[in-house]
Amino acid sequence: MYLACKIMLGIYLAYLSVEDIRKKSLPIPGIVAGLIFVPVFIIAEGTENITITDNLKGMIPGVLLLFISFFSRGQIGCGDGAVVLITGFAVGIGSTVILLTGALLLIAFFSAGMLITGKLNRKSTLPFIPFVFIGYMGVLIL
Repeated sequence: MYLACKIMLGIYLAYLSVEDIRKKSLPIPGIVAGLIFVPVFIIAEGTENITITDNLKGMIPGVLLLFISFFSRGQIGCGDGAVVLITGFAVGIGSTVILLTGALLLIAFFSAGMLITGKLNRKSTLPFIPFVFIGYMGVLIL
């Protein structure tokens, strides 16, 4: 059941990645589905690998992104913060820090490359959830 939940979380992030790329926004029903799915994930996983305290701490990066979104007037999307919050609750603080660090490094390198080639400018927007998905896949592999 534990592996199935990890795979389902990956599918969820893949779905949101596609939506983020296509529409440059995240569907509210998709985020709500995550809010329903994560408690099931936690119950199915049990307490062998992760504690509820670790799950709650895993929400901190998502909460920080939501605050940054609010204070930056939407430069970082609220949906991005909500998805990081949901994912953080599912995988715990350690994995969240790793996947978020990977996502931020990937988007930084991608952005730099696109700026150098002239395909982006300072005002361009990029979907963030695909990079979160790649970071999650990296956590699963490691």
